Amino acid sequence: MQNPAPLPLWPLKRSRFLRRKSTEKVNCLSDHPWIKEDGEAPDTPLDNAVLNRLKQFRELNKFKQVALRALFPNDFMTNHS
Repeated sequence: MQNPAPLPLWPLKRSRFLRRKSTEKVNCLSDHPWIKEDGEAPDTPLDNAVLNRLKQFRELNKFKQVALRALFPNDFMTNHS
């Protein structure tokens, strides 16, 4: 499978999402236009590269979960609800 084209980096003002203090994260999120009262997300669909990367991330997460359960079977609950 061919790697998709690199995605553009988020603008630096979005770096507040990465702060350690949860209050700063919440404030940053509450200021986001999509979250504000009557905020709207754009109607444009996600680019195929974004969708493909989300799918790859989901599959990798499933793989990691299976691998961790195989490596550490006593550390994970066997019954998930």
